[in-house]
Amino acid sequence: MILRSEPVSFPILWRRLRVFFIHVLSIAIDSLFLAVWALIQHWLLVLLDHLSISGFDKWVRLILQLIFGIATLIPVLLYVYSDLKQIVRYYRGQLVSTEAQETDANETTNE
Repeated sequence: MILRSEPVSFPILWRRLRVFFIHVLSIAIDSLFLAVWALIQHWLLVLLDHLSISGFDKWVRLILQLIFGIATLIPVLLYVYSDLKQIVRYYRGQLVSTEAQETDANETTNE
């Protein structure tokens, strides 16, 4: 990667920082969603452990806990995956455009 000698203007720097902080905020919100999901699962486990259930009812409770846990985790994971995919696409596009600019600059210099 070639370092540019020209200074970066303030509006360009501000736009890049704004996008970066939006991505950081998105990751923080996704992490909060996962933490809330984990807390809800923990609270349900503690609440249901206080019930005196045995035999067949205990197995039904376990199966419903698993179904509820997976069913509530899937939307959260899809949201996290969507955000991460958008972040990777953005930075991959930035990398490609930077490489294209460097290639154009090298071709202009060689001519």
